[in-house]
Amino acid sequence: MTIAEIKKEVTELGDQEQREVLAHLVHIRQMKDPEYLDRITNLLDDKGSKNWVSLDDFNKEME
Repeated sequence: MTIAEIKKEVTELGDQEQREVLAHLVHIRQMKDPEYLDRITNLLDDKGSKNWVSLDDFNKEME
């Protein structure tokens, strides 16, 4: 499949499917970026409660 064919296929997708493709491409790029991986690792290793949101607060934000 050529790049042109991929672009055509993506153009014909619905909005939700295009968002999923975009999210996948961003994810691939981030997983290849050592600085991003270091930053995420540091954030996840931070156990300080001031930097985290409760599950209840998160769920309220997602409504």
